[in-house]
Amino acid sequence: MGKVEKQILYSNETADRKREIHEERFGKEHRAANVANPLMLELVNNTFLDLASNDRGAAVGWVYWNSMNTNNTSGPRSLSTWNLTQYETGPQGLYKGIDTKNGELRFFKTRAEAEKAANVIDVEVNKDHPNYKQAEAEAQKKSS
Repeated sequence: MGKVEKQILYSNETADRKREIHEERFGKEHRAANVANPLMLELVNNTFLDLASNDRGAAVGWVYWNSMNTNNTSGPRSLSTWNLTQYETGPQGLYKGIDTKNGELRFFKTRAEAEKAANVIDVEVNKDHPNYKQAEAEAQKKSS
């Protein structure tokens, strides 16, 4: 997912153009993953369940495996399909900072990643993210 985020989702392109770039750069590889990943997920789950019928440790392992669903690149979610990728117009990085070498904006998944990046200053939440206003309104509603 990292290469798709950095090379495509963080770019200042339309959603349709991002889809085109994704297809140009990763189409063959990701179409193959769209077939293989669900099959591998089924195999892993079935194997865990078979083992768990006789081994309590395997049952606990299966619970831990499924708890990793909160991470896009670990556990069962790592075996999802690329069809689930959400393309929005504009940069989709959650944080942004200014690259002091060229003056351009750079986008990041986390504040920590942005603050560790060389030559990046003025790190802040990307309020221009396509979903920022919606997320802010939802947070305000839930905090009231």
